[in-house]
Amino acid sequence: MEKLLTLIIPTYNMEKLLDRCLSSLVVKDNSLFQQVEVLVVIDGSKDRSSEIAHRYQERYPAVFRVIDKENGNYGSCVNRGLKEATGKYIKILDADDYFNTETFTQYLATIKNQDADLIITSGTNVTEQNKPMLKWRFDYEPNKIYPIETLKRVWIHEVTHRTALLREIGYAQTEGISYTDEEWVFYPMSMVKTFFTLNLDLYQYTVGREGQTMNPIVWSRSMKNEIQVSKGFFAYLATHTDLGRAKSFYQSKMETRMQGFYYRALVECSLYRNHELIDFDKWIKKNHIQWYQSANSYCTQDGKFSFVKQWRAYDYGTWGICCFKIYRWYLNIRSLKNKLIK
Repeated sequence: MEKLLTLIIPTYNMEKLLDRCLSSLVVKDNSLFQQVEVLVVIDGSKDRSSEIAHRYQERYPAVFRVIDKENGNYGSCVNRGLKEATGKYIKILDADDYFNTETFTQYLATIKNQDADLIITSGTNVTEQNKPMLKWRFDYEPNKIYPIETLKRVWIHEVTHRTALLREIGYAQTEGISYTDEEWVFYPMSMVKTFFTLNLDLYQYTVGREGQTMNPIVWSRSMKNEIQVSKGFFAYLATHTDLGRAKSFYQSKMETRMQGFYYRALVECSLYRNHELIDFDKWIKKNHIQWYQSANSYCTQDGKFSFVKQWRAYDYGTWGICCFKIYRWYLNIRSLKNKLIK
């Protein structure tokens, strides 16, 4: 029997937070609960993650299923889950995150009557102790269906895909490396025609966890993975010149991605003399000159100061970034002065 929703939960050494994740999916409405398929993909974990997941499978065998496999990183878990999914819709939930259970009930009740290619929901950044930090929302009127032409940006944790669409395009996520999550909201989008907005605070995203992939120290060591994913995106855009209705989405998506990449590398992690970063920038210049040139205009602070342009102008040195940091200090001081005056 086809389920309404398949949840893929890639899991590697998450015994500390996995129970919080799985328990958040147990809704009181049994008729809705039985329409959910939870695939907990244990990616060669060396801790008690599998044991914890199996407890849920034993208690709720019609809903939870544990897939134990050898380690292959995030993408291999997604691919395995997609291969075995039976739900009309499919969504990824990371094992260190969780759902707002009450909101999850509302979400299930609503998507029963939907047939859009994509469903977009909201969420909140939280601490490991469940303390809310920051709510994130989309800029669309809720409970409406929109054409893909109007979509400017979307994050992996905001989206639910129609499973048939992913299978139609033969979607497969890159395996063996980290930072492949954005492929989930990149490659399928050229086939998406409509998306439905559901303004529910569903996804609870954990921030500040030690060892998290977005931690600057971890990210710095694995930047080459981000570069590999980005090169795949550039290759896709080069070979798919007719993106049809999704053209504006891809333009916005790549600008946002590259702005975030350069900002993290140059400003947050101070990697201006990193040879991998410099080689990547030169590669973009050689193979995708239009994106190289446009980065000077959209990789900016407040739309004014281009930190990428300054970095390049001084032969990939520190002086350009120092100028940018001085500019940021100036903005902070000005902002503080304005607050004191008020």
